[in-house]
Amino acid sequence: MDLWDPQAYDSWYETPLGKTSDRLERELVFSTADVREAGAFLAAVATKA
Repeated sequence: MDLWDPQAYDSWYETPLGKTSDRLERELVFSTADVREAGAFLAAVATKA
């Protein structure tokens, strides 16, 4: 028996609870991170490479 089943993990996100959880987690992450600053940082790093 596999301890990790990627297909089962991914399919959970298709359930009502999984969809709600994903939405709330994304809202939390994006509300606490300044996406504009992160974008500027990534653009600066990309130009240095």
